[in-house]
Amino acid sequence: MWSVPTQEYGEQRGPDDTVAAAWALTGSGVFGPRKGRWPATSSFAPPPGWWHLLRPRDPVGSARLRTADIVTAEVLLAAVGPDTRSAVREPTAARSWARGFHDTTERVWSELGGVVRRTLPEVTDDRLVDGIAGVLRSAVECQELRAGMRGA
Repeated sequence: MWSVPTQEYGEQRGPDDTVAAAWALTGSGVFGPRKGRWPATSSFAPPPGWWHLLRPRDPVGSARLRTADIVTAEVLLAAVGPDTRSAVREPTAARSWARGFHDTTERVWSELGGVVRRTLPEVTDDRLVDGIAGVLRSAVECQELRAGMRGA
C-alpha cells in the first residue's frame, strides 16, 4: 500500500528533466527564508553527499571564498560593531517581547550581511551572503564567549 508523502521534496533534475535525486525539505524558519546559521541547515540545500553535483550560484564570489585566509577572517570579525556583538552575546536582553527580539535579530543579520558585502564585495548572491553571515555570527559568538570566560 502506498502512502501520500507528508513533506515537500527538493529535486536534482538531469538535462532531460528526469529526477536524478530527491531530498526532504526540512526546517521551519521564523524570520523569513533564513533557516539556520549554516547553509546545510537550509531546506534548500541537498544533503552533503550530493554537494559535488552542485554548481556555484556566484562563481566569482565562490572563487573569492576559496582564497579566504586568516587575515580575511580577522578583517570580517574586526568589522562587526559593538551593538551587534552585544546582541549576539546577550540575545535574551533583547527579548522584552517577541517583536523586540525579532527587530534585534533582523538588525543583527542586516549588519552582518553588510559586513560581508563590504569586506567581500566579490560575493554578490544574497543566499551566499546569508550563509557567510551565519558563519560570521557564530564566530562572533565564540569570540564573545571566550572573552567572557577570560573575564570571569
